Amino acid sequence: MALAFINLGASANPDINASNNAASYANSSWTPPTTGIICAFVKNSIATAGNKPTISGNNLTWVEIGTHVIDTGNADRITLLAAFAAGATPGATTIGFAGETQLDCRVSFFQITGADESGTINNAFITANIKTATAQIHQERSR
Repeated sequence: MALAFINLGASANPDINASNNAASYANSSWTPPTTGIICAFVKNSIATAGNKPTISGNNLTWVEIGTHVIDTGNADRITLLAAFAAGATPGATTIGFAGETQLDCRVSFFQITGADESGTINNAFITANIKTATAQIHQERSR
């Protein structure tokens, strides 16, 4: 089966686009799909690299796939979290930062179908150490 990516926030909800200071952000109630994998890219900002985001709601078990601090001066972080969609229920989804106030938060939700769901959620993703790869690229350029 071919992989397919569906933008779940094409009509706004469930995506979050908040520019206010808060320790958690929530969307309004939505009905997530119950097949495939649901993913969320979370972009947040804080004065210094702070707590990683967690997601709760919709009867889903979210797992961090990867996170990266983009700019340590402004501490912009992007994190990918994912959950198997089976058993998802309608309701709001909350992004939390363990009580730490953020400057903003943007979340984009999408669904993946056709991926291997036979193991853990981490098995469905290929991950690489981007920080190491970037350092190696800079080393090669300086030669």
